[in-house]
Amino acid sequence: MPWLALPVKKRIGYLHKLLQTAGAEYKRNEGSPRYVLLAKQIAEVLRETWERFVEEILFNGALVRFDPAVHTQKLRGVADSFKEADMLNLDEGMTVASDWCHDSAMAVNKRIPEPAELEAEVDRLKKLKDNILSRRLSP
Repeated sequence: MPWLALPVKKRIGYLHKLLQTAGAEYKRNEGSPRYVLLAKQIAEVLRETWERFVEEILFNGALVRFDPAVHTQKLRGVADSFKEADMLNLDEGMTVASDWCHDSAMAVNKRIPEPAELEAEVDRLKKLKDNILSRRLSP
């Protein structure tokens, strides 16, 4: 499927494949331009996946960008499955990914995240997805 059609679960799988490639490159040469580009790609894909997470997981597909319909029946159980701590985690995850993927002034000399940091952020996304879906499915 094209990237735009991939659901969050498959995007997370894709992120894990990118992490493996980036990790191997980091071990070979942590400052290599290839690693820097891979880390940036992971950050950008992670940020896009957070955005899709909001549509698909948080709002359970009730609201989808550019879809003229609002699927109100899909809102059932949404409020009960999302906690304040989840909101803080979502906000932090999106902030971290955004910071990594947006350009900054050369004088800032922004540090490139290491593979473990990138992996921790992908894990944050996966755990939040799993937690919300498990609450939504349980009575």
